[in-house]
Amino acid sequence: IYKELTALEKSPIAGMMLVRAFIETTLKAYVKKYELFDEASMQNAVLKEMLRRIKNHLIQSGRLIEGTDLSHKVEALLLSSLVSVPSMQKYIHSDIFNPKSENVISSWDEFYHFLKVLWEQVARES
Repeated sequence: IYKELTALEKSPIAGMMLVRAFIETTLKAYVKKYELFDEASMQNAVLKEMLRRIKNHLIQSGRLIEGTDLSHKVEALLLSSLVSVPSMQKYIHSDIFNPKSENVISSWDEFYHFLKVLWEQVARES
């Protein structure tokens, strides 16, 4: 997904769908690896709750320092209405909010650094 996102510029709807898929799979990979949910809860976990637990786990393990730029970005993501699968789907498919290339890039930029940290942790400790 990441490889496609770096090359995709002319199809903003497809790009936004990939952003959504990349966010969802990244959060799920991290919470699964570190067992931040039990199996039953994982099936119904929403993105914001995954993000909240990941943030707490990163702080407890010393990988995220409160007050840093990255921690502020995570807090902003927790407050964002876009951080939910239904919201992202509505955004992607809405006639009103039909994503433009610059919106996809902006959405991606909001998540990129945090997702990179998560994948580094998942890969490092595999």
